[in-house]
Amino acid sequence: MVIDSSITLSWFFPDEETPASSAVLDEVSTQLVVVPIHWRLEVANVLAMAERKGRTSRPLVDRFLLRLDDFQIEVDDGNAAVFSAVLELARKHTLTTYDAAYLHLAQSRGCPLATLDKALREACTNVGVHLRGV
Repeated sequence: MVIDSSITLSWFFPDEETPASSAVLDEVSTQLVVVPIHWRLEVANVLAMAERKGRTSRPLVDRFLLRLDDFQIEVDDGNAAVFSAVLELARKHTLTTYDAAYLHLAQSRGCPLATLDKALREACTNVGVHLRGV
């Protein structure tokens, strides 16, 4: 399964957690998941912004990051051809290239994608990528 930052961060922020994201967390705890190379930076950026705004604290973030380290996460670093494919998906489905990278990874690996992002869910439906966390 491919997971994106929205599903990952829903496990940290109680007001963003849903029954579907909790179910995905249960699955992630027992199986390998795949993420694009920018996933760690995207998650870290949101957490850093939340710290700056006083929404969370450094000790809570540090504990969450240690928890993520317990999961079996494969980081797909892609290659030069991926950039063109991701850009094309972003154009076609009006996505950010970050979200298009999740879509491309799920599509190329034949994996379901876990996301809470509405535009990304719609693009998955349009290209036939199975969704989790919906």
